Amino acid sequence: MKITVVIPTFNRAALLQETLDSVLQEQQVGLEVIVIDDNSTDDTITMLKNYARNDSRVSYHIKPHDSPKGPSASRNIGAQQATGDYVHFFDSDDLVEENFYSELTQQLKLHQPDAFLCRMKWFEGSRESIKGVSGAFGKEDFLSKGILQEHDFWTQNIIWKRAVLNNGSALFDERLTMSEDIEFAIRKLAKAVNIEFSNTLFVLIRRHPMSLTFISNLKREREIAVSRYFAHKSILDVMHRKPISAAAVIKCSFCIRQSLLFLLKVNGVNGFFIRNAINGFRYSPINKWPGYTIGIVSNLILFVRKGSKWEKEGGFGRSF
Repeated sequence: MKITVVIPTFNRAALLQETLDSVLQEQQVGLEVIVIDDNSTDDTITMLKNYARNDSRVSYHIKPHDSPKGPSASRNIGAQQATGDYVHFFDSDDLVEENFYSELTQQLKLHQPDAFLCRMKWFEGSRESIKGVSGAFGKEDFLSKGILQEHDFWTQNIIWKRAVLNNGSALFDERLTMSEDIEFAIRKLAKAVNIEFSNTLFVLIRRHPMSLTFISNLKREREIAVSRYFAHKSILDVMHRKPISAAAVIKCSFCIRQSLLFLLKVNGVNGFFIRNAINGFRYSPINKWPGYTIGIVSNLILFVRKGSKWEKEGGFGRSF
């Protein structure tokens, strides 16, 4: 059995080296490591050439200039290049525990799942400095609990059967720069037949100032708001066809509402806000998901109540 590890990267030569050393530490496991570089301007390519020269398991590809920027497009390119039985989408600043892939391979051989999930530990600085641990998995309300983050659906903690990824449906939504992981996971897990997990197997997620998850400025916050809107809209579209708890519906509704209100506040009333606030009614029937419909109604109420205030402050007419 072979596992393909797909790693998107951009200007992270030092961190990527630690990630590759972590992934490649197990010599007896069938691994294929594909790094997709988003046209880095540091020493990333020089370093990758050395790894590929010294370890036949490693290959790298420079993303075409006409491809969308960001990890989603890079992951899609990596998935197309993959030849393993399973695909693990990983990040260029994270680590795996010792013997991770050997233990994972045993589980994959045993269960032959469509998707296999492990847990996460967050660390800062050294890998021994653990700052948090993700919740344990359980079978009951599996998708709903993932939406509610009682357990987590990130790119790094899900290993996919390659045949499931290549079933004709879209992979990562390349418009999204935030929440693309849970949107992709829900869309694929909703169609998976056999899902397995381990509560004792962990990947290590690095927290640092240059992580996309923790960068904060107005431009980035706008990108996040748009991404969260489209991601959670997609999740609700998918969950029309699957059982989902009321709490999970309300959580998605809240994310959509907050995204629209943030964009209303910073951009004023524009076509994006009006079109997407009204479109909420189209894909969420009032008799099926009242919680979500209430969220959309509250958007429109707040639009009326606060719109005049933002107009006086110069909010109207600013382009997004």
